[in-house]
Amino acid sequence: MGHVVLNAMSMIGMSKSLRVDAELRRNLDELQRVTSKCSHLTDRERLHVKGVQQLAEGYSTPLHLS
Repeated sequence: MGHVVLNAMSMIGMSKSLRVDAELRRNLDELQRVTSKCSHLTDRERLHVKGVQQLAEGYSTPLHLS
């Protein structure tokens, strides 16, 4: 969950964008890698990861679950 909070705060608090911030892209790639390897994450944690990824991609409406 630390990765989720760090990346979300970077995007919201510092207005970072995937288009111009290579470090943010690396951090989100790492988040995806860790998430895919981690078998003990709860559904709630997985939804938080998905929410951060969607925020990074520009979604500003409620979570797209599809």
